[in-house]
Amino acid sequence: MAREVIPEYNDLLQKMQEVVKLFKRSPTKYDMYLQKYVKEDTGKELSLILDWRTRWNSLLAMVERFHKLKVCIDKALIDIVCDTKFSDLEWSKIKDLIESLQPFKLVLEPLCRRDSILLK
Repeated sequence: MAREVIPEYNDLLQKMQEVVKLFKRSPTKYDMYLQKYVKEDTGKELSLILDWRTRWNSLLAMVERFHKLKVCIDKALIDIVCDTKFSDLEWSKIKDLIESLQPFKLVLEPLCRRDSILLK
């Protein structure tokens, strides 16, 4: 479920979530197609992350992992003959979204720690 805070990215976020759910719900598509390319590309198994509305940092984690595995995702979507494709403009928007959210993560993580006080 896309965030209402970023209206110009809602469609893109929903599209990303659909792709993540597509692979997460199908062990065959996940193992035979996506993970095959991920292991070839990175040398280890990395899974896609689905964001949670109740976790402030899950959106960034999902988008970062999705962008990191972009080549693998594109290849896997072609192999499973999926209508969903990502254009160069959409990949550029994903990168822009990551760059926009990272400063918030840098500020919020120290503030959310148990031992943090505003003076830190």
